[in-house]
Amino acid sequence: MEPKQHHTQQQQQSAPQHPDQHQNNAHLDPHSSQWQFGLFDCCGDMKACLLGCCLPSVLHGKTMQRMHDPSLQSHELLNHECMVWCCMPRTWLYNTATRTRIREKYGIEGDASSDFKTSYFCRCCALIQQDREVALRAGHYPPDPQGYQGQTQGMQMPRHSGVQDAQEHKGHRHHRQER
Repeated sequence: MEPKQHHTQQQQQSAPQHPDQHQNNAHLDPHSSQWQFGLFDCCGDMKACLLGCCLPSVLHGKTMQRMHDPSLQSHELLNHECMVWCCMPRTWLYNTATRTRIREKYGIEGDASSDFKTSYFCRCCALIQQDREVALRAGHYPPDPQGYQGQTQGMQMPRHSGVQDAQEHKGHRHHRQER
């Protein structure tokens, strides 16, 4: 084996698996000093993804509420944090402070500079990552432990396909013209 191929093979074997590449979430560690969800794993939780992209203030409010009340029993859709977000002219500054607070509360490695850059350049992705991370560390992740459930019975083809119907129709028309 050539040295270059061997080096590439070693890198592939030692590369860490990303949490969202697995079917179950048993490997997620709520006590880790690293973010357990990647910044660009936005689609791992479609509800959070839609909120983060379409209603970021609502997702921010929910995330902050979960930091104070992990069960979200007292959660209101339009809470104080949501309203503050709506009134902020530069939400990336507010999210920088929020991200720093989340990191410090849960002992996640990083610094204010990385929080600033992430919040400025990738605001929606940062909001989604923060929401998922807080839910995990508060003991409420995954939101739907069942995940996607496929059909229990196989798909069935219709009795006649469109091609067969067209051929039959053409045959009947041709037969009528001969008469």
